[in-house]
Amino acid sequence: MKNPILAAVLLLGFGGLAADAQEGSAILTGVVQDAQGTPIPHAKISLLNTSPGGRSAIASSTNNEGAFTYSMLSPGTYKLTVELTGFKTSTLNGIIVKDGEKAALPTIALDTPYIDLTHYHLLLNHFPTIGTIIGLGMFLFALIGKSKDLKEGALVVFFGIALLAIPTFVTGSAAQEAISWRPNISKTVIQAHEGAALEALVFASITGIFSWLGLWQIRRSKKLPAWNSVLILGFALMSLALASRAANIGGEIRHSGIRIAGETTIPEGPLAREIGGWVTRLPWIWASCETVHFIGLSLLFGVVLLVDLRVLGMMKSVPFTTLHRILPWGILGFAVNLITGMLFFVAAPGQYDWNPVFTWKIALFLLAGANGLYLTIVNDTWDLRAGEDAPAMAKFVAASAIVLWVGVIYCGTMLPFIGNAF
Repeated sequence: MKNPILAAVLLLGFGGLAADAQEGSAILTGVVQDAQGTPIPHAKISLLNTSPGGRSAIASSTNNEGAFTYSMLSPGTYKLTVELTGFKTSTLNGIIVKDGEKAALPTIALDTPYIDLTHYHLLLNHFPTIGTIIGLGMFLFALIGKSKDLKEGALVVFFGIALLAIPTFVTGSAAQEAISWRPNISKTVIQAHEGAALEALVFASITGIFSWLGLWQIRRSKKLPAWNSVLILGFALMSLALASRAANIGGEIRHSGIRIAGETTIPEGPLAREIGGWVTRLPWIWASCETVHFIGLSLLFGVVLLVDLRVLGMMKSVPFTTLHRILPWGILGFAVNLITGMLFFVAAPGQYDWNPVFTWKIALFLLAGANGLYLTIVNDTWDLRAGEDAPAMAKFVAASAIVLWVGVIYCGTMLPFIGNAF
């Protein structure tokens, strides 16, 4: 070769490649299991050589038996990291690998997080069905017996079930991720259960909103209009039917004995996944939902501030009955936030599942929603005339409402920074 410099460069390059290819001959194996000893497939494995001059981390994953193998490793000290959604990350430091050695790591057992949303889902998933049955019984007896108090109690139950349906659905998504890797778990049935649960959530929410409106109407006009009674009864019956269907499909996920023909027994498609895909496929949908979400939150928080500041002693010249008229605008903002928030969630549940900041946001959202019932139905605030001070309990509730909604806004804003949502 006429150019000695080029020849030297090529020689060094090929020599470096050969040395890199023959860097080591050690083998490292391991097995990943859950706390009950069940092998975990598809867990993410990262192996990093922490020795001086060590190479970047090598990514891998466990097979269907929960096993993994690294070959052609150079001698050194390594750090192994195991990750899987729904489990705590496990890290092994100081793994010493010797040249030519075949080393087997001790079994790696992954623990569930401190807040195991799967257990919360198992606790919550009975409330939409049983609670709606109780609410329907109370409402029917109230209509037959013309009992105003029993009717108000039924409406409060419906509103409470609407609130509880939100964490029931959200924790169900986390439970899906936690068990979908297990053997004999049908993903088709899981997705059908998710779609049925979304339908039940929609009708439970509609029932809850009209029930709140009924409480507001009873407070202002002393009676529940017939048209709203019919709507509440109809939506409650649909909510019960859909919640029962979702519960029945959910039972087939783990109890394969009641599954008739495996994957083909569920006629419903993955509704939630289809809606989520629609939101993510069209960029303008997500951006539009962000805008509408902000408008709804502004409307809701504006009403909360006006009403609660009056209870706290400001604007004393305004009687509470006047501000009570604008409460439906607040519930409208509440509904807008719920709809757009659920669209975000079904579009990218992995961004929110197991995120402690999102868990706090949902908890504060529920407490704030329940807090709103106080100002709707309790006499302490309704009897406030111009120039009068609210009782201490009413002031406490009003102050806590402001704190709760500020907490909701803060957690939502901090999702990309404190949690792992984006």
